Amino acid sequence: MSRFICALGAVLALSSAVMAQSVAFDLDGPTGPKIFKPLTPSGIIDVLEGNAVIVGGRPILSGILPPLGTDLQSYYQSVVSLVTFADGSVDTLLSTTKEITLQAALPMEFTSLSAGRANMTLGTGVNHLSLFFDPTKDASVTAGTGFGGLTGGQKILDATFNYLDFKVPLSLSGSATFLAIADVTFSDSGFFTTTPPTQIVLALELDGLVKIPPQIPLTARYEDGGYLPNYTQDLAFSLDPTIRLSPTVIPEASTMTLMGIGMGFLAASRVAFRRRK
Repeated sequence: MSRFICALGAVLALSSAVMAQSVAFDLDGPTGPKIFKPLTPSGIIDVLEGNAVIVGGRPILSGILPPLGTDLQSYYQSVVSLVTFADGSVDTLLSTTKEITLQAALPMEFTSLSAGRANMTLGTGVNHLSLFFDPTKDASVTAGTGFGGLTGGQKILDATFNYLDFKVPLSLSGSATFLAIADVTFSDSGFFTTTPPTQIVLALELDGLVKIPPQIPLTARYEDGGYLPNYTQDLAFSLDPTIRLSPTVIPEASTMTLMGIGMGFLAASRVAFRRRK
């Protein structure tokens, strides 16, 4: 699997001083043994390759651009495969009847064109990144169901994007950069804990393998809002990520390079989450 590297850092601000916080995660929460293990500073969450789509975005890769100011909606859904904690232990739900799924919806607005790339900023539309715990394993890649709360999933983390800088190439030989920032609006204390329990900043740096076209079966549905993709108009791709959590300073946005139809291209992105107690 490729890496969708996420740095999860927690900091406590006291006047001008900054003190590091720790973040722990219990993979199956209240449904199993109460075992919180450290995610910071070096834990890794591995996510299976999942489907993603930019609604109406397929023409962009042919250099056909929408009018300036146009809003485009993107969706992504997948399943967490395993977690490597900061103490080196590894846990997974794949061999159980439980699962953790991921949904993301990011609205983007086409604002300008420069250096052969379409520049996208945060637009208007469905906006969040969510994790769901489901005691029944029922997520289906082809059907596009079971990734959220409609079939018994319990939301354990939610965040809202407040910033986006996304540069989309106009051809498969181009490159793109992605930077997004979101505020955490909810986290379930049965799954996530912090020490000390006060205001925290969670910084996630994402680095994953993206394939155009997807090398997994196309999904018939994105459970987020019940969106039914139209693959003659939508830009479909797959993302195979892992998430690394670390209390390090957030680096500059990375780049992703498209290497051609049927080939993978590397995508790097960054998301910073803030949760307020």
